[in-house]
Amino acid sequence: MSQNGNDTDQMIVNLQALTAFGKNYDELNPIITEHKASQLALDDTWIQKIWRWADSFDINDEAIPRDKKALLALKSIVLEAQDFTELPESIGQLKNLDRLELNYNQLNALPESIVQLQNLLQLGLNGNNLKALPESIGQLSNLTQLGLTGNNLKELPESIGQLSNLAQLTLGSNTLNELPESIGQLHDLTYLSLFDNNLSSLPTSIGQLNNLTCFFLANNHLSALPKSIGQLSNLETLTLSGNKISTLPESFGELNNLTQLTLSDNNLNELPISIGQLDRLEILNLDNNNLSKLPESIGQLGNLTKLMLSGNKLSELPISIGQLRRLEILDLSDNGLSVLPDSIGHLSQLKTLYLKGNRIKHLPESIKHNSDLCIYDDSGLLSKDLY
Repeated sequence: MSQNGNDTDQMIVNLQALTAFGKNYDELNPIITEHKASQLALDDTWIQKIWRWADSFDINDEAIPRDKKALLALKSIVLEAQDFTELPESIGQLKNLDRLELNYNQLNALPESIVQLQNLLQLGLNGNNLKALPESIGQLSNLTQLGLTGNNLKELPESIGQLSNLAQLTLGSNTLNELPESIGQLHDLTYLSLFDNNLSSLPTSIGQLNNLTCFFLANNHLSALPKSIGQLSNLETLTLSGNKISTLPESFGELNNLTQLTLSDNNLNELPISIGQLDRLEILNLDNNNLSKLPESIGQLGNLTKLMLSGNKLSELPISIGQLRRLEILDLSDNGLSVLPDSIGHLSQLKTLYLKGNRIKHLPESIKHNSDLCIYDDSGLLSKDLY
């Protein structure tokens, strides 16, 4: 409550005390009533400020009710693409809000009072101009979804780790240089998006996100991954394309729930032997790296359906490639291959094979047994008469 409100309450107490000492209550009662009315008007000032803010940005009555009772009962506000640049400080008085979606506006900052919205579950701030978050953001302890994609955030406050109920956090297309160690405290997090930032490393604490299932890190400046990444045992989708990664830690093989792994457009020179432990992997994209060979363990990826290896420096394939019995798409375009192993004919589910940009003159006889296979070379779809 404001200082004025405290003063008014004290004045009423003083006036009531005077009646106890014989003062005429009939004389004092109008004064008390007047001050109570004044206090009520003061308490409603914040409502007037919200209405004036809404009027100034032509926000309709359906989104921000101009009725006091309806405003106080409001649980959800969705105001997207309205071009407003600020929020009133009094927004924090809407205590019943559990959803606040303010995506695609022109917000430069958040009022400190936003942390008073203790019932808030969803906060959408994607596509604004936010440069920083209030340090107190961690007080929104019931928040489960926080959307901050497409802002100008350079850093996150340490208090972000206090959002203990957060399940989804989107931070793509910002200018983040690093993540606070406290991010590892978000133990309920299942979805984390950090694509298109300036991250050059990840904190060791990232391995503490043991409920994470989807992790998007494309188009950063990562040159290496911490060993702790192998602790993300529930991870199903990991996207690391467009970084500068040259090697993967052996702990990578511990990601045994991974089904989709994208590592295209990096600087990978080799794969760890442990890659073969990813036995649930279905899609593996290694396009545009510096791979000159694949480990024999690649053949252990028994659930793989799509393997993308275009734009590398492969001169041969391991015999174990023939063990990928569920493989449907194999892209070997733009490598240095001159021959394919006979074992490739064991890929009975293979539907599409891309070979353009290689030096292969003869295909193995074993490949002829697959009547459903379509092969593409430099001339396009290869006629089955030619193999």
